[in-house]
Amino acid sequence: MVSHLARWQASLADAVTLGVIAGGTRGANDEAWEGHEDSALLLDGDDAVADAFNIRATPVAVAIHPDGRIAGVAHGGMSGVEMVIRLALRNAYPAAETKQPAAASVPILRVEPRPA
Repeated sequence: MVSHLARWQASLADAVTLGVIAGGTRGANDEAWEGHEDSALLLDGDDAVADAFNIRATPVAVAIHPDGRIAGVAHGGMSGVEMVIRLALRNAYPAAETKQPAAASVPILRVEPRPA
């Protein structure tokens, strides 16, 4: 998980800020984040931040708007963290309108009845 978060922090730095808040001791987190010392990490040893956001399990992601407001609900698990990041990117950089190919020109799935 640490390697994914560190990679996302580095590759998305120009688009979103990913701050990681971790419980536990500094020593345990230093060991877990070894090799990723440039990552933004806040230690929450007494769970003050987790309590403020009513978070009871990890990993969890919460989107925070640049003005400091909570921009969505918390989502747990690595898939939830990735979803929050994708939604933040989509909201920050709406996709340009693209033309979809005509349905007949690109068959994705063809369903035919079974022979009797």
